Amino acid sequence: MHQVAHALPEALREQILVQGSTSKRELLARHKARIDQGQRSVLFGLASLSEGVDLPGAYCTHLVVVKLPFAVPDDPVEQTRREWIEAQGEVRLP
Repeated sequence: MHQVAHALPEALREQILVQGSTSKRELLARHKARIDQGQRSVLFGLASLSEGVDLPGAYCTHLVVVKLPFAVPDDPVEQTRREWIEAQGEVRLP
């Protein structure tokens, strides 16, 4: 996330608010203030940034979700899948 943010052109980097740079509450307040002032604002964050967040209307006009090429190991669906594969004797996963 940070590498992508830093790789963007300077003009776009000025519009980005990156999760972890401040509290979630402050990040959202800054984002809303920018929008209210007619400025552009882009939020960069992980899935946890969106938990419990409501950004109606102009506060959220685009959403990009990146699907990582691997599952989170402690995800219940992934755990069940791993257990099923192991029960079949096909693969032993760590």
